Amino acid sequence: MNGNADSVGHPEEASRCPCPDCRLPADGPPAWLRDKAVSIWCGDYFTQLADELGEEAAEEGTLAFASGFEKGIVMAMIKPEWVQALYLRLREYYLTTHTLSDLMDWEDQADETAKAIPIAVPLHGWD
Repeated sequence: MNGNADSVGHPEEASRCPCPDCRLPADGPPAWLRDKAVSIWCGDYFTQLADELGEEAAEEGTLAFASGFEKGIVMAMIKPEWVQALYLRLREYYLTTHTLSDLMDWEDQADETAKAIPIAVPLHGWD
């Protein structure tokens, strides 16, 4: 957990550290990631879970998924070769238990996530 950021992800006044880690939300992934990525990748699973086990369990599950999603992105950036190899292994496994069209859902979900959370990459030094 990051003690240098408030619950919105802004550094507290006492902290002047500009590094990205000090600007992360203190309590896990940001709400916009939870709100968008979880519904795209999980559909109404957590709504059903809330009906069965209560809101608190569903919220914990939503937070856990969003945290895992966030950590997966970090892992993909730090160890891209490993992540690609694992993806290919998972895909190979799922092709033994699912159809190819089932795996196309992953592409659809990835496209939908990219559209729902647009990110512009700054080009530093190209003034």
